[in-house]
Amino acid sequence: MNDYREIGDLIYFISKETKTRMDEGVKENKLGQGQMLTIMNLMKLKDNIPISQELLAENMGINKGNISRNLMKLSENGFIDIIQDNDDKRKKNIILKDTFFNEFIEISKVLEDIFKDMIKNIREEDLLITLKALKQMKNNLYKK
Repeated sequence: MNDYREIGDLIYFISKETKTRMDEGVKENKLGQGQMLTIMNLMKLKDNIPISQELLAENMGINKGNISRNLMKLSENGFIDIIQDNDDKRKKNIILKDTFFNEFIEISKVLEDIFKDMIKNIREEDLLITLKALKQMKNNLYKK
């Protein structure tokens, strides 16, 4: 039987290298990885304006406490406004500001450069097989 443990090492290295390049690429914005991930997820939900904190937490798969901390930092940096829901004062809604969209564009450029480097000189059929295998690995981990 083949030993595929190197897959985990490679995934770890890719993750670490991606994080390092992201940190270097957007270092002047002083956002942490959690805030960048929150920005990426808010962009996915941008058509659901206003975006509820509950929807964001569900989409990201993390608790509302972590979401609250990330949102507070994004608000302090002027990327979003956090407003109380009109119907339920305990609920918070997120409004995206123009600076948010500008930041998303910068993050997207950095990610695109990383992605181009990552897949350079790899055939499309190999990428499709890799994508299928990685999706299954993700599903396997979510089932636990």
